[in-house]
Amino acid sequence: MLIFNYSQINERILLLKYIQRNMAEKIGYSKETFVSQTEQTIKAKRFFQYLASFLASLGATAAGMSLAWTSNAGINGANIARVYNISITAEEFSWIGSLSALGSAVSCVPIGILADIIGRKYSMLILVIPFTIGWLCIIFAKSIALFYVGRFLTGFSGGAFCVTGPMYTSEIAESEIRGRLGLFYQLFLTVGIVIVNILNFSVNMFELSIISGISPIIFAITFFFMPETPVYYLIKGNEDAARKSYIKFRGPYYDIEPELSMQKRLIEEANKQKVSFLTSLKTKACMKGLLISYGLMLIQQCSGINAIAIYSGPLFEAAGSSVGPKEGTMAAGTIALTMVLISSLIVDRLGRRILLTTSVIFMCLSLLALGIYFYFLEKASTSSLDWLPLSSVCCFIISYSFGFGPIPWMMISEIFAPEIKAIVSSSACFLHWIMAFIITKTFVNLNNTIHTYGTFWLFSLICGISIGFINEKIPLLKDIQRNMAKKIVGYSQKKLVSQNVHAIKAKRFLQYIASFSASLGALAAGMSVSWTSNAGINGANIARVYNISITAEEFSWIGSLTALGSAVSCVPIGILANIIGRKYSMLILVIPFTIGWLCIIFAKSVTLFYIGRFLTGFSGGAFCVTSPMYTSEIAESEIRGRLGLYYQLFHTAGSLTVKILNLGVNMFELSVISGFVPIVFGITFFFMPETPVYYLIKGNEDAARKSYIKFRGPHYDIEPELSMQKRIIEETNNHKVSFLTLLKTKACKKAILISYGLMGFQQFSGINAITFYIGPIFETAGGSVGPKEAAVVISVIGITMIFISTLIVDRLALGIHFYLMEKMNTSNLGWLPLLSVCSYIISFAIGFGPIPWMMISEVFSPETKAIAGSSACLWNWIVAFIVTKTFVNLNNTIHNYGTFWLFSFVCAVDK
Repeated sequence: MLIFNYSQINERILLLKYIQRNMAEKIGYSKETFVSQTEQTIKAKRFFQYLASFLASLGATAAGMSLAWTSNAGINGANIARVYNISITAEEFSWIGSLSALGSAVSCVPIGILADIIGRKYSMLILVIPFTIGWLCIIFAKSIALFYVGRFLTGFSGGAFCVTGPMYTSEIAESEIRGRLGLFYQLFLTVGIVIVNILNFSVNMFELSIISGISPIIFAITFFFMPETPVYYLIKGNEDAARKSYIKFRGPYYDIEPELSMQKRLIEEANKQKVSFLTSLKTKACMKGLLISYGLMLIQQCSGINAIAIYSGPLFEAAGSSVGPKEGTMAAGTIALTMVLISSLIVDRLGRRILLTTSVIFMCLSLLALGIYFYFLEKASTSSLDWLPLSSVCCFIISYSFGFGPIPWMMISEIFAPEIKAIVSSSACFLHWIMAFIITKTFVNLNNTIHTYGTFWLFSLICGISIGFINEKIPLLKDIQRNMAKKIVGYSQKKLVSQNVHAIKAKRFLQYIASFSASLGALAAGMSVSWTSNAGINGANIARVYNISITAEEFSWIGSLTALGSAVSCVPIGILANIIGRKYSMLILVIPFTIGWLCIIFAKSVTLFYIGRFLTGFSGGAFCVTSPMYTSEIAESEIRGRLGLYYQLFHTAGSLTVKILNLGVNMFELSVISGFVPIVFGITFFFMPETPVYYLIKGNEDAARKSYIKFRGPHYDIEPELSMQKRIIEETNNHKVSFLTLLKTKACKKAILISYGLMGFQQFSGINAITFYIGPIFETAGGSVGPKEAAVVISVIGITMIFISTLIVDRLALGIHFYLMEKMNTSNLGWLPLLSVCSYIISFAIGFGPIPWMMISEVFSPETKAIAGSSACLWNWIVAFIVTKTFVNLNNTIHNYGTFWLFSFVCAVDK
């Protein structure tokens, strides 16, 4: 429950009026006129706004019921087959479940175009036709084909409502209640899901279809009498119709002329200032930034981090180690959390390149050792190496966590200009999550094709190759700072130093608090990624707790869809961050996050797991864009690197939390607990201020000044910093060119090479494969070291870094262990898996985990940072998906030892 006191309310109202007054001055209104209009707005009638939003959102209820329809379908659609008296195979049921999502995807673009042609209202009403036809196909289905058609059509209409519903509500609502009404869509969508879940207790699938088919008809009957939005009429140039619409929504006694004129002026100004954003891609700075960010994301995901994270439980089970998957994953998470914390303290002292290089070397060695263990597991006895899987995974997670985990995200927020940061970051994150999806989806296939050891060796090979990319393309921190200072026209080095002196005296408490609160979203993302760590081999624990059947292929999708969802969210969240701000773009993510966990909690079929994992991945991936962006824009330069690692720190903390919970809760209880975390984030982060950089981008200097004062303290002179940031944005705007032009510049190409290389090598080191499959790795390893002893060893390693001098040997050892495990008795090598994994995690955490993310935000110029950074993230997650998805196939093809040797080879080549 949110509790406001009157002073907070009055402060927010005054701030809102101040922002509105400044906006009015920009479009030609005097302060007196706009203050008068603000006072009139308070007296406007709002009942009709609430009513219209309520009725418009009934379409979301229908969409929610369509989404949840398969929740009681039974294993492989058994309940559907029984009620409809037809035969349904597992493959056919997977299509029945997924075609709804495909229909939703198909409808998004055309419905937006249609809404601009015939209006928001009628574009929503027309959706009732395919909705009703779809339900009729399902109700009277006598064959699988009719189910296909029906699910596609209901998904088509339901997905279209996600565009038109919020659009209609936002265009009829006053600014004071727009955010509240904007949540109606998600609220009613959830209501639809809950309704289906309740109905499942008393009705069968046929009766549920009939009831669900009535819901869009009810929507049409009630919504038919609602007016069109005034904004649509203004876009079409029909000012009289817009005036009538405003009167209906505001009341007959409300003076709508100021609001009408302001909206008209905004539309006119928007039309005049339309500029192709792609032109900025052609600059040299953007090309360099894109190269760095894309490279970092590629390396990060190709290290296998997501495959390891998602399938960590099955990995430990497959390893056959005496250390259980729960204990192993918890130990790895503890070390990772420790190393990310250490990284946050040393990143600004050691620099991005050093941390990334150290990180990727240790990742390479850890993956190599893990591959060796799985090789011996297939070829010989590994009883003496049962400690190796835990050690290798822990070392891998540690090394990833202090380097290649958080740093690429941090760098994206540092190397791009504020004006384009959101879009570029989105594209990089889109790349990141696409790669994550590919790697996690193909991880199982890789294990089956080249065996587990081959998969890890492939990741290790990629990590090795990435070392050279890092040393060649990643600039030193001092070079980044020097280049940034040169970009600031009119600022000498003395002035810049003077400003830093002021920054030392600034208050930093709120900067830390806001960064902490913003990073709670990363905590939720980390819990989502690690949810499968105790899933068992091929999801056995999920199947047992939820009483459903899960095949190896289905489990690979359950593991990898999180990465795909993350990839999908990267671009839109960056665009949204530039529209509604960094703060509210993060808060809105709580909605899909919560829905995703509800799908998982109440899952009765694999399809709901697919949807839930996709949605939680969608929200978690979006945080990789917004959280580092928010932190970098509120932090002083002296602590920006430290705070920039908060994302990876909290992401690791979320992973650790799951591993601790695995000791006492089952998969269902873990889902319930995880579902509360994004809600806690939403409540705490709601009270944090927006970033001053966003306000400056929007031209609201007064609001930016207030934001700086909040973050720096009332007695700190914020004017030099404000002027410098304002000057950067102005210079960016003055030098706006085609984004494609920026891509052709030497600097931008170099940055792209750096970012893409880092991200690619990061993921090809196998980091995600180890993280996702950490449990099966230790189970397969069959080590003799107990969980308590392993945890102690890992903690000592994480704190003292005692194994640094033996990292190369440990790295080779894991692949050797798996080789001996397949070829001969390895009972005397039971310590090797634990040691190797620990070494790998340590090395990754201190360099290649966090540094690539950090560097993405440093190597791009401000005018290219957003798009280039986003594309690097996209690349990162695409590689992550490839590595994690193919990890299992690699293990099956080239064995576990071959996989880890492959990962080790990649890390070595990188140098």
